Amino acid sequence: FVFLPSFIEFFPALPSVITRDVKISGIIYTIPLYHWEEASAVARLRESLYYWTFAKSRVFKDIFMLNDAVSARYLNAKLETDKFKHLPDPFVPLDKRDITDIRSELGIAPAKKMFIHFGGLGRDKGTLNILDAILLMQEEDLKQAAFVFAEVVYDDIKKEFYEKLKLIEDKVQVQVFDQFCTYSFLGSLCFSTDYILIPYKRTSNSSGLIGYAAQFGKPVIAPDERLLGKLIRQFELGITMADTRPKTIAQVLSQQINSDVDYVVSSEYLKLNTVDSFAEAIFHFL
Repeated sequence: FVFLPSFIEFFPALPSVITRDVKISGIIYTIPLYHWEEASAVARLRESLYYWTFAKSRVFKDIFMLNDAVSARYLNAKLETDKFKHLPDPFVPLDKRDITDIRSELGIAPAKKMFIHFGGLGRDKGTLNILDAILLMQEEDLKQAAFVFAEVVYDDIKKEFYEKLKLIEDKVQVQVFDQFCTYSFLGSLCFSTDYILIPYKRTSNSSGLIGYAAQFGKPVIAPDERLLGKLIRQFELGITMADTRPKTIAQVLSQQINSDVDYVVSSEYLKLNTVDSFAEAIFHFL
Protein backbone atom coordinates (compact mmCIF):
# COMPACT_ATOMS: atom_id res chain seq x y z
CA PHE A 1 0.00 0.00 0.00
CA VAL A 2 1.28 3.50 -0.91
CA PHE A 3 -0.11 6.81 0.34
CA LEU A 4 1.00 9.89 -1.61
CA PRO A 5 0.25 13.30 -0.06
CA SER A 6 0.33 14.66 -3.61
CA PHE A 7 0.15 12.29 -6.56
CA ILE A 8 -1.49 14.05 -9.50
CA GLU A 9 2.01 15.04 -10.71
CA PHE A 10 2.93 11.39 -11.21
CA PHE A 11 -0.13 10.57 -13.30
CA PRO A 12 -0.57 8.98 -15.84
CA ALA A 13 2.70 7.07 -15.28
CA LEU A 14 1.60 5.53 -11.96
CA PRO A 15 -0.71 2.77 -13.24
CA SER A 16 1.96 1.54 -15.66
CA VAL A 17 4.81 1.33 -13.14
CA ILE A 18 2.90 -0.05 -10.14
CA THR A 19 2.06 -3.73 -9.92
CA ARG A 20 -1.54 -4.78 -9.35
CA ASP A 21 -0.90 -6.02 -5.84
CA VAL A 22 0.10 -2.47 -4.76
CA LYS A 23 -2.70 -0.03 -3.93
CA ILE A 24 -2.30 3.75 -4.08
CA SER A 25 -4.20 6.41 -2.18
CA GLY A 26 -3.58 10.13 -2.32
CA ILE A 27 -4.87 13.68 -1.99
CA ILE A 28 -6.31 15.98 -4.69
CA TYR A 29 -5.75 19.65 -3.84
CA THR A 30 -7.06 21.45 -6.93
CA ILE A 31 -10.69 20.43 -7.45
CA PRO A 32 -11.43 20.33 -11.21
CA LEU A 33 -15.20 20.71 -10.92
CA TYR A 34 -14.77 24.35 -9.86
CA HIS A 35 -12.91 25.43 -12.99
CA TRP A 36 -14.54 23.04 -15.45
CA GLU A 37 -16.52 25.68 -17.35
CA GLU A 38 -13.46 27.86 -17.94
CA ALA A 39 -11.18 24.97 -18.92
CA SER A 40 -10.18 24.31 -22.52
CA ALA A 41 -11.40 21.23 -24.38
CA VAL A 42 -7.95 19.67 -24.02
CA ALA A 43 -7.88 20.32 -20.27
CA ARG A 44 -11.37 18.83 -19.87
CA LEU A 45 -10.37 15.72 -21.79
CA ARG A 46 -7.24 15.33 -19.66
CA GLU A 47 -9.16 15.76 -16.39
CA SER A 48 -11.84 13.31 -17.53
CA LEU A 49 -9.18 10.72 -18.32
CA TYR A 50 -7.52 11.21 -14.95
CA TYR A 51 -10.67 10.77 -12.91
CA TRP A 52 -12.03 7.90 -15.01
CA THR A 53 -8.73 6.10 -14.42
CA PHE A 54 -8.84 6.82 -10.69
CA ALA A 55 -12.32 5.30 -10.55
CA LYS A 56 -11.73 2.26 -12.74
CA SER A 57 -8.09 1.26 -12.20
CA ARG A 58 -7.46 -1.38 -9.54
CA VAL A 59 -4.22 0.39 -8.66
CA PHE A 60 -6.05 3.29 -7.02
CA LYS A 61 -7.77 2.70 -3.67
CA ASP A 62 -8.94 6.00 -2.11
CA ILE A 63 -8.83 9.46 -3.67
CA PHE A 64 -9.17 12.20 -1.05
CA MET A 65 -10.68 15.51 -2.13
CA LEU A 66 -9.27 18.17 0.18
CA ASN A 67 -11.94 20.17 1.98
CA ASP A 68 -14.74 19.38 -0.47
CA ALA A 69 -17.36 16.74 0.30
CA VAL A 70 -19.55 17.84 -2.63
CA SER A 71 -17.02 16.91 -5.32
CA ALA A 72 -16.43 13.52 -3.68
CA ARG A 73 -20.15 12.72 -3.75
CA TYR A 74 -20.54 13.98 -7.31
CA LEU A 75 -17.60 12.00 -8.70
CA ASN A 76 -18.72 8.83 -6.92
CA ALA A 77 -22.17 9.13 -8.47
CA LYS A 78 -20.91 10.15 -11.90
CA LEU A 79 -18.27 7.41 -12.15
CA GLU A 80 -20.20 4.73 -10.24
CA THR A 81 -17.58 4.19 -7.55
CA ASP A 82 -16.96 4.88 -3.87
CA LYS A 83 -13.27 5.73 -4.13
CA PHE A 84 -13.60 9.49 -3.78
CA LYS A 85 -13.56 10.65 -0.15
CA HIS A 86 -13.88 13.99 1.62
CA LEU A 87 -10.74 15.01 3.54
CA PRO A 88 -10.83 17.85 6.10
CA ASP A 89 -8.15 20.52 5.69
CA PRO A 90 -6.68 20.68 9.22
CA PHE A 91 -5.77 23.95 10.89
CA VAL A 92 -2.64 24.05 13.04
CA PRO A 93 -3.55 24.90 16.66
CA LEU A 94 -1.01 27.46 17.87
CA ASP A 95 0.16 27.71 21.45
CA LYS A 96 -1.51 30.88 22.71
CA ARG A 97 1.31 31.38 25.21
CA ASP A 98 3.53 32.31 22.27
CA ILE A 99 0.98 34.76 20.81
CA THR A 100 1.06 38.46 21.68
CA ASP A 101 -0.46 41.70 20.45
CA ILE A 102 2.41 43.15 18.42
CA ARG A 103 0.72 46.33 17.18
CA SER A 104 2.79 48.52 19.48
CA GLU A 105 5.95 46.65 18.49
CA LEU A 106 5.15 47.37 14.84
CA GLY A 107 4.21 50.96 15.63
CA ILE A 108 0.61 50.55 14.47
CA ALA A 109 -1.84 52.77 16.34
CA PRO A 110 -4.91 51.05 17.86
CA ALA A 111 -7.24 53.28 15.85
CA LYS A 112 -5.82 52.17 12.49
CA LYS A 113 -7.29 49.30 10.49
CA MET A 114 -4.59 46.66 10.13
CA PHE A 115 -4.43 44.36 7.09
CA ILE A 116 -2.03 41.42 6.77
CA HIS A 117 -1.03 39.31 3.77
CA PHE A 118 1.20 36.29 4.38
CA GLY A 119 2.05 32.73 3.43
CA GLY A 120 4.55 32.97 0.58
CA LEU A 121 4.04 36.06 -1.56
CA GLY A 122 3.58 35.55 -5.29
CA ARG A 123 1.62 36.45 -8.38
CA ASP A 124 -1.01 33.76 -7.88
CA LYS A 125 -1.53 34.93 -4.30
CA GLY A 126 -2.63 38.35 -5.58
CA THR A 127 0.25 40.09 -3.79
CA LEU A 128 0.89 42.60 -6.56
CA ASN A 129 -2.82 43.31 -6.88
CA ILE A 130 -2.86 44.44 -3.25
CA LEU A 131 -0.05 46.93 -3.92
CA ASP A 132 -1.82 48.18 -7.05
CA ALA A 133 -5.04 48.55 -5.03
CA ILE A 134 -3.27 50.69 -2.43
CA LEU A 135 -2.06 52.99 -5.21
CA LEU A 136 -5.70 53.55 -6.23
CA MET A 137 -6.97 54.42 -2.75
CA GLN A 138 -7.73 57.88 -1.36
CA GLU A 139 -5.16 59.56 0.87
CA GLU A 140 -7.66 59.98 3.72
CA ASP A 141 -8.39 56.25 3.75
CA LEU A 142 -4.72 55.30 3.69
CA LYS A 143 -4.01 57.50 6.72
CA GLN A 144 -6.32 55.21 8.69
CA ALA A 145 -4.72 51.94 7.55
CA ALA A 146 -1.60 49.84 8.02
CA PHE A 147 -0.44 46.89 5.88
CA VAL A 148 1.92 44.06 6.79
CA PHE A 149 3.36 41.62 4.24
CA ALA A 150 5.00 38.57 5.81
CA GLU A 151 6.85 35.52 4.46
CA VAL A 152 9.22 35.15 1.52
CA VAL A 153 8.54 37.21 -1.61
CA TYR A 154 8.85 34.75 -4.50
CA ASP A 155 11.52 35.43 -7.10
CA ASP A 156 8.99 35.73 -9.93
CA ILE A 157 7.65 38.99 -8.46
CA LYS A 158 10.47 40.21 -6.22
CA LYS A 159 11.73 43.00 -8.50
CA GLU A 160 8.21 44.21 -9.33
CA PHE A 161 7.12 43.92 -5.70
CA TYR A 162 9.82 46.24 -4.39
CA GLU A 163 9.33 48.71 -7.23
CA LYS A 164 5.65 49.01 -6.32
CA LEU A 165 6.48 49.10 -2.62
CA LYS A 166 8.56 52.25 -3.15
CA LEU A 167 5.52 53.94 -4.71
CA ILE A 168 3.32 53.37 -1.67
CA GLU A 169 5.78 53.79 1.21
CA ASP A 170 5.10 57.52 1.51
CA LYS A 171 1.33 57.04 1.15
CA VAL A 172 0.55 54.45 3.81
CA GLN A 173 2.11 52.66 6.76
CA VAL A 174 3.50 49.40 5.39
CA GLN A 175 5.97 46.80 6.67
CA VAL A 176 7.47 43.82 4.88
CA PHE A 177 9.02 40.73 6.46
CA ASP A 178 10.61 39.04 3.45
CA GLN A 179 11.75 35.92 5.30
CA PHE A 180 10.62 32.60 6.68
CA CYS A 181 8.42 33.50 9.65
CA THR A 182 7.78 31.48 12.78
CA TYR A 183 4.31 30.21 13.64
CA SER A 184 4.33 32.38 16.74
CA PHE A 185 5.03 35.52 14.69
CA LEU A 186 2.32 34.70 12.14
CA GLY A 187 -0.05 33.89 14.99
CA SER A 188 0.74 37.21 16.64
CA LEU A 189 0.06 39.01 13.37
CA CYS A 190 -3.32 37.28 13.10
CA PHE A 191 -4.12 38.06 16.73
CA SER A 192 -3.26 41.75 16.21
CA THR A 193 -4.80 42.38 12.78
CA ASP A 194 -8.28 43.42 11.72
CA TYR A 195 -8.30 41.59 8.36
CA ILE A 196 -6.39 38.88 6.49
CA LEU A 197 -5.98 39.50 2.75
CA ILE A 198 -6.15 36.47 0.45
CA PRO A 199 -7.04 37.77 -3.05
CA TYR A 200 -5.92 34.49 -4.63
CA LYS A 201 -6.10 33.89 -8.36
CA ARG A 202 -6.26 30.11 -7.91
CA THR A 203 -9.47 29.44 -6.05
CA SER A 204 -10.22 25.80 -6.86
CA ASN A 205 -8.16 24.89 -3.78
CA SER A 206 -8.66 25.18 -0.07
CA SER A 207 -6.29 27.48 1.84
CA GLY A 208 -4.56 27.09 5.18
CA LEU A 209 -5.09 30.79 5.82
CA ILE A 210 -8.81 30.33 6.41
CA GLY A 211 -7.79 28.07 9.29
CA TYR A 212 -5.81 30.98 10.75
CA ALA A 213 -8.82 33.24 10.24
CA ALA A 214 -11.14 30.86 12.09
CA GLN A 215 -8.65 30.23 14.89
CA PHE A 216 -8.12 33.91 15.63
CA GLY A 217 -11.60 35.12 14.71
CA LYS A 218 -10.31 37.53 12.07
CA PRO A 219 -12.14 37.92 8.75
CA VAL A 220 -10.48 37.23 5.44
CA ILE A 221 -10.98 39.37 2.35
CA ALA A 222 -11.07 36.97 -0.58
CA PRO A 223 -12.60 36.28 -4.00
CA ASP A 224 -16.19 35.04 -4.09
CA GLU A 225 -15.63 32.13 -6.44
CA ARG A 226 -15.05 28.41 -6.71
CA LEU A 227 -14.09 26.29 -3.70
CA LEU A 228 -12.35 29.04 -1.73
CA GLY A 229 -15.28 31.43 -1.99
CA LYS A 230 -17.74 28.65 -1.14
CA LEU A 231 -15.85 27.72 2.03
CA ILE A 232 -15.68 31.34 3.20
CA ARG A 233 -19.41 31.83 2.67
CA GLN A 234 -20.38 28.46 4.12
CA PHE A 235 -18.39 28.88 7.32
CA GLU A 236 -18.80 32.68 7.63
CA LEU A 237 -15.07 33.36 7.55
CA GLY A 238 -15.03 36.82 6.04
CA ILE A 239 -15.80 39.18 3.20
CA THR A 240 -15.86 38.05 -0.43
CA MET A 241 -15.26 40.12 -3.57
CA ALA A 242 -16.65 39.74 -7.08
CA ASP A 243 -13.10 39.60 -8.49
CA THR A 244 -9.50 40.37 -7.53
CA ARG A 245 -8.83 43.34 -9.77
CA PRO A 246 -6.95 46.15 -7.97
CA LYS A 247 -9.97 48.46 -8.37
CA THR A 248 -12.25 45.94 -6.62
CA ILE A 249 -9.75 45.30 -3.83
CA ALA A 250 -9.33 49.05 -3.31
CA GLN A 251 -13.10 49.52 -3.01
CA VAL A 252 -13.43 46.73 -0.44
CA LEU A 253 -10.47 47.98 1.60
CA SER A 254 -11.90 51.51 1.70
CA GLN A 255 -15.29 50.16 2.77
CA GLN A 256 -13.74 48.27 5.68
CA ILE A 257 -11.53 51.19 6.72
CA ASN A 258 -14.61 53.40 7.01
CA SER A 259 -16.84 50.78 8.58
CA ASP A 260 -17.62 50.68 12.29
CA VAL A 261 -19.08 47.18 12.07
CA ASP A 262 -16.94 44.31 13.36
CA TYR A 263 -17.31 41.16 11.26
CA VAL A 264 -18.00 38.13 13.46
CA VAL A 265 -16.14 35.02 12.28
CA SER A 266 -17.82 31.68 12.97
CA SER A 267 -15.94 28.95 14.87
CA GLU A 268 -17.77 26.13 13.06
CA TYR A 269 -14.84 25.61 10.67
CA LEU A 270 -12.58 24.73 13.61
CA LYS A 271 -14.90 21.97 14.78
CA LEU A 272 -14.78 20.13 11.46
CA ASN A 273 -11.20 20.68 10.32
CA THR A 274 -9.04 19.38 13.15
CA VAL A 275 -5.84 17.38 12.88
CA ASP A 276 -7.70 14.45 14.45
CA SER A 277 -10.49 14.57 11.84
CA PHE A 278 -7.87 14.71 9.08
CA ALA A 279 -6.01 11.68 10.45
CA GLU A 280 -9.21 9.76 11.14
CA ALA A 281 -10.47 10.30 7.58
CA ILE A 282 -7.27 8.86 6.13
CA PHE A 283 -6.64 5.97 8.52
CA HIS A 284 -10.29 4.91 8.49
CA PHE A 285 -9.84 3.72 4.91
CA LEU A 286 -6.33 2.25 5.13
